[in-house]
Order: sequence, then C-alpha cells, then structure tokens
Amino acid sequence: MSTEGLIPEPDTLSKRRLEAWPLPPYRYVPGRLPHPIQDPRGHLFNRSEPSHVGTFDFDRFWLRGLDLYDARFYWEAHEAWEACWRFVDDNSVDSAAIGGLIQLAASTLKHHMQQHRACQLLLAKAKNQLAHATEEGGEVYRCVHLLDSVVCVERFVDGGPWPVIVAGSL
Repeated sequence: MSTEGLIPEPDTLSKRRLEAWPLPPYRYVPGRLPHPIQDPRGHLFNRSEPSHVGTFDFDRFWLRGLDLYDARFYWEAHEAWEACWRFVDDNSVDSAAIGGLIQLAASTLKHHMQQHRACQLLLAKAKNQLAHATEEGGEVYRCVHLLDSVVCVERFVDGGPWPVIVAGSL
C-alpha cells in the first residue's frame, strides 16, 4: 500500500473540532488505496465509525466532516456530510448547503486526482447549490461561510493552496 496521504500535516491538526475522534489512517483516493469500507484491507471494513453506533448525532457528524475536509480527507468528509444530508428535508436550505459541501469535497478530490472535467462539473454543481442555500438562508450555514469556501476551492483549482472550510460567524 502506498503511504501517500497517511499522515496529516501538523498545521491541519490544530484546527480540529473533535480531537477525541481520530483521523483515519489514510486519505482514501479511489484507484490508489483500498476502499475504506468495501475492501477487506480498508480501515472500516466490517467496522463502524464511533458515531454509527446508537443514535445518530447530526452535530457530531457535521463537525467530523469539517475536520476531515480541513485535514484533506475529502472522500471521508463527503461520507460524514452525506450521513447528515440523509437526515434533512429535501428542498431545504439544509439540503442545499450540505449537498453543496458534499459536491465541493468531491470536486476537490477530483482535482487532486487530476480528473479536471469531473472537478469542474462538480464545482459548478456545488456553486449552484451553495448559491441557492445562501439566497434562502444567508452566506453562513452552521458557522461555515459557504461562498468563501467555494472561493478556496476555485483558488486551489487555479494552482493555489489546498482549500479549507471558511469559518463564518452567525
């Protein structure tokens, strides 16, 4: 197994919101590393993340997604946010905001994988959903500045630094 992405950079660890929930042992990149859930070599094969046991804790998974994204675990952030997205009403601000962040994470991963067309398509979908969410609910959703987070990904795609979720105040 490749060691690419096994150890998060020290600067990303200081930003974590849920220190007690360890980061995965590797960043899943499709085609390069074992699928975390489906591959017997995956770190979640036949196991559950801590919050999959018992009652679903939306806030915990939301924060988990933020931590994962900021630490460059884009596939894993997508999974955490998808768990949240399943619990919100369709056609709501929640659905648009969370769905947009899911697509933003997927776009970032596709850029990292040098799948530029898929990256651009997902980024356009993310921008559309997040614009809808901001029209209905404002620029900040659950302490995340949605449109500034999109700008971070656009800069990354244009050769800038790795993106992070931009914090916003209520």
